Amino acid sequence: MEKQEEIEITNNNFDSEERMDQRMDQGKEGMADHYGSSEDEDTLSDQLVVEDEEEYAYYDWETVGSSLQNQEEELIDLWMRINDAFSDRKKSLVNKFQGISNNLKRELENQKLQLKQKKETLVREMNQPENVKTKDKYAFTIGVLIMVSSTFLLAKYPYLLPDYYIVMSVILMVIRFFHYHGMGFHYFMLDFCYLANFILIFYLGFYTNSPHLFLLNFVNSSGPLAIAIVMWRNSLVFHSIEKVTSVFIHIFPAIVTFALRWLMFNDNTQTPKIITPIGESYSICVNEDCYVSLVDIYVPHICLFIFWQLSYTIKTHFLDREYLQKQNNIQTSYNYLIKSKAFIQTLSDKLYGKEHRLLGFISLQFLFHMCTLIPIKFMFDHFWVHVAVLTSVFLVSVWNGANFYFERFAKVYLHDLRKMAEKLEMENKEQTSAITQ
Repeated sequence: MEKQEEIEITNNNFDSEERMDQRMDQGKEGMADHYGSSEDEDTLSDQLVVEDEEEYAYYDWETVGSSLQNQEEELIDLWMRINDAFSDRKKSLVNKFQGISNNLKRELENQKLQLKQKKETLVREMNQPENVKTKDKYAFTIGVLIMVSSTFLLAKYPYLLPDYYIVMSVILMVIRFFHYHGMGFHYFMLDFCYLANFILIFYLGFYTNSPHLFLLNFVNSSGPLAIAIVMWRNSLVFHSIEKVTSVFIHIFPAIVTFALRWLMFNDNTQTPKIITPIGESYSICVNEDCYVSLVDIYVPHICLFIFWQLSYTIKTHFLDREYLQKQNNIQTSYNYLIKSKAFIQTLSDKLYGKEHRLLGFISLQFLFHMCTLIPIKFMFDHFWVHVAVLTSVFLVSVWNGANFYFERFAKVYLHDLRKMAEKLEMENKEQTSAITQ
């Protein structure tokens, strides 16, 4: 059976091959009928070439070229139209935004003008005699309260002085900024005394465990800040919040560091770390015996002075130079000293000449700082030396305030006396003329 099946499969394969051969022969005969016999193959290829040449020659290439050129011109024209449309759209948008910008600028200028007018009106109202008297009364009350309350805390609760100082400093500094900004004096708040107050606030508020930072604050407060009261003739004038603030920022840091150094001990013994009754701790001594050297005093302060002086000079003489030249009403310490012809300006011109006036100011200010550091070691080591220096400085501010009061009151008193004399003379003349008539 298997052999018979193999024979049948083989016969079927032969049959299929014969059928395929027959189909191929029929295809060849059909192609021969259509194209001719195999002998005519060369003739057929020649006919195809001739047909291609005739078709190539049929085209008018000049017409084709002009058509392509026309299409190119149409594309260029279309591109130009699109470009013009975008340009017009761009110009319209730019003009629209410029119009909006100009409107905003005009509105801003109008707002500035209105604010300026309101400010001038407010200044005129504040300068009215009755308003000035009221303002002076409030300032006098605040000044007396500050002195009385700080004296009470220093004597009874010295550990509350740091917090009291922080609160009062923030209040007085904010008032001073707005007051100075209105007068064009806000660049005065870049002076060293404000930086020293900021560093002390930072120590008291955030970094009380650093004895080196306390020592730096002690040097700043008891040295240049305190002695500046004598140098710049700060006056304790109670009715002027401006003068009270000036005395406060120069004397109160020294009072706070004095309290931390001498008035807050643990178990009445001097220790490097203080813990107050309200749980605050202060590290004030670099070592166990609270010894400080001249290197500890001078080197950190010199580094701080150099940092401040470079920053101040770059800010006022380079970065804001053009702005300060345009704004004539804005004053800096440097410009103020030049215009006021103070002693430091005269000395600087003699030593360095007018062409090196800035160098002279920097050098003399550095010399002033170095001189104020001379008594610091004695103040840190001896309680009564510290008391004597601070008392002397405070008395100078009181004396300057007394001079201010009596000179001003004397002028007002003399002015009132002259008015009274003139009034009496007029009455006498009227009585004399009446009698003669």
